[in-house]
Parts: sequence; structure tokens; C-alpha cells
Amino acid sequence: MNRSLISWLFKLAVSATLLALVFNALPLSDLIGALGRADPFLVLVAYLTMPPVLYLGAVQFWVLTRAQGMSQSVRQILTVNLATQFYGLFLPGSLAGGAIRWYKLARPEGKRAESLAVILFNRLVEVAVAVGLGLAFWLADPLARGEDWVLVLFGVLSLALIVGYVMLFGTSKISLRVATRFKPRGILATPWDKLIKALQSASRFGGIGVARVTAVVGLTLASHLLSVLSMVLLARALSLDLSVATLGWIRSVSTLLMMLPISWLGLGVREGSFLLLLAPFGVSAGPAVALSLLMFVRGILGGVTGGLMEAWTFLSMQGRNTV
Repeated sequence: MNRSLISWLFKLAVSATLLALVFNALPLSDLIGALGRADPFLVLVAYLTMPPVLYLGAVQFWVLTRAQGMSQSVRQILTVNLATQFYGLFLPGSLAGGAIRWYKLARPEGKRAESLAVILFNRLVEVAVAVGLGLAFWLADPLARGEDWVLVLFGVLSLALIVGYVMLFGTSKISLRVATRFKPRGILATPWDKLIKALQSASRFGGIGVARVTAVVGLTLASHLLSVLSMVLLARALSLDLSVATLGWIRSVSTLLMMLPISWLGLGVREGSFLLLLAPFGVSAGPAVALSLLMFVRGILGGVTGGLMEAWTFLSMQGRNTV
């Protein structure tokens, strides 16, 4: 717990430092003015894209859990995802959100190894789609061709994804055969059995099949495209004259940077990246940070919803206990 608390405090410190640097370069009146001029109707429409994104994420997990022989419904998985987002707003530690999702997915059927495999495979797909979509938007944006470092970033991440898939899933069948053949006895037997079970779960994704892969990638792509649409609507609400391609690759870069476990909820990283990435396109600091803050509010809507659901569940249980 002390280590997790230290990690959380470190994230808060990084976020506070980055935000201080951002606001040091930004007159607060510019930010307030940009937010005050935002079109409320377009902001509302942009936020209404969040429910379908959350639903698509639940269906995506449902497809993966079915590959592991798990029987949770889409509704149950949606509840798990929303609760995970809620607790992730407050719990210390970079793995806290993932641990909550793993616990809640595994608890109904006790399938811990299967749940872990689902979470890891889902994260690989999420990053892969973000990289692929970002690269496609970058190639479609003639104004971004001078940003060659973006191509390097996507290339490095693509290589890391390939290595990660091979290590976690691609070689799992071979590792499973080796682990099964050379299973030890005595004190190592129990942890070795757990290793075998984990490799069995991973091996299912090593041969998941074209249909399921297509479904998962398609659902993930649809979710990311809805998020790009949301960002486009928010940019239009702020009267920013930016193409869909520009906003698309900038969102991907920002999303990938926020996956780094160095800040709290991406605060500071998001604002700083928007400030730097939008500057070459003539966007001043006020509107750039305003766009990042509107995206931040959109991002925590799932957590707020999850908190309300958790509160309703708690109150319902309390009511039944007092009857």
C-alpha cells in the first residue's frame, strides 16, 4: 500500500508540475474566454458519443471473455468497466484500475487467469488500433508531413506491440507444452499449476480465430472513431479550423502518451501535448488547453456514471439489510 501511495503521489506531483508549466505559459483569461465562447450544443453532442463508446467497449470485452469460456453478459461487463473507471479516479498505483477490473471480471466464476488474459489482450488491441488509426490520419494530413517524429513514434510502438504479442500470446502454446512436460513436484507444484493455467488462457488467444479478431478490432476501431468524432465536434465548438485528419493523429498521440503511468488521469500530459501539437497549426494556448479540458471532462463521464451505479448498489444493499 505504501508503494502504491507513493506512486499515486508521484503522479499527482507530475500532473501538478505539468499543469503549472502549461498555465504559466497561458493567461487564465484566454482559457476562460475560449471556454466561454464554446458552442454548448456541439459540446453536448460531443459528450453524447460517450455512451455508445462505453457500450462498444463492453461488447469488445464480451467477445474476448467468450473466447475464454466466461459467461458474463454485456450488461455485467459494462457495469464492471464503469466501476473500474470510477475507482480508477481515486485509487493509488498505476495498476489499480486494472486490478479492480481483473477482480470484478474474475469474481463471478473464479477465472483469474482467463480474466488476466482478456485484459492484457484487450490492451494490446487498444494500443494497436490507436497506433494504426493515428498513422492513417497522419498520412492523410498533408500539413503534418513535417512532423517526422510521429512516424518514428508509431514505428517504435508497432515493434513493441509485435514483441508484446509474441511474448504474451504467440509463443504460449510452445511454452505450455514445455511447462506441462517438465512439471515439477513438491513445493513448486502449486505455483507451476497456476503457470500452466495462465499459459492455457494465453494460448486461447494465440489461436483466437479470424472472426473474433475481426470483431474485436472492428469494435475497437468504431470506439476510437467515435472518440475522434467527439474531438472534432469539440474543436468545432471552440471554432478551431482543423481538419479531421489533423485532430485524428493528434488524438492518437495524446492518447498513447496518456497511457504512460506518469500522471493522474492524464492531467498535465493531455494539456501539454495539445498545447505543443496544436501550436504548429496556428492554435493559440487558450483554445488548445480548452479543447484538452473538454476532452478530459468527456473522459471521466464513465467514471462518474460508475460512481452513481456503485452508490445505487450500496444503498440498495443497505435498504435490504435494514428490512
